[in-house]
Amino acid sequence: MKTYLFILILFLVSCGRTPKQGLVLSNKSSESIHYVISFKDSLDTEDLYDVDTVGEIYKIDDYMGSGKVKTDTSYKYKILPNVSSQILGGGLLEYGFKGPSAQELINKNGGKVTIYIFTDSFLRDTPKAVIVDKQMYSKRYVYNVNDLEKAGWIIEFYK
Repeated sequence: MKTYLFILILFLVSCGRTPKQGLVLSNKSSESIHYVISFKDSLDTEDLYDVDTVGEIYKIDDYMGSGKVKTDTSYKYKILPNVSSQILGGGLLEYGFKGPSAQELINKNGGKVTIYIFTDSFLRDTPKAVIVDKQMYSKRYVYNVNDLEKAGWIIEFYK
């Protein structure tokens, strides 16, 4: 009986995470944006490896065992105009995966996070080598956990 009680308590504790375990980036502009999340103070070539203006669209054949086809129009490292997306922490919650929260990730990586934003037009007009050499971006946000808690774990980008 103690074993079952222990398992029940463990289950309840693991399910008790708050829905705001992820950091959300909200694109309030009329142009698509791309983002890089970093725990460092500067950009390097590796940070920009997966960032481009093409993007990717994913199709899931059996969405959550429902037998339905879901087309996910989200882009890797890209957020369409007037769309919000979880960018850090929590893993892929809609697919049933729970990873570390954004707060846990930030605290384990020096206590602050930097989010670099690049508009589509900026990326089309600026070579990646120039972005890295001159540390260029459309917008840069640096936050610690306290700042993000005050903001409700939502960063809003306006152009």
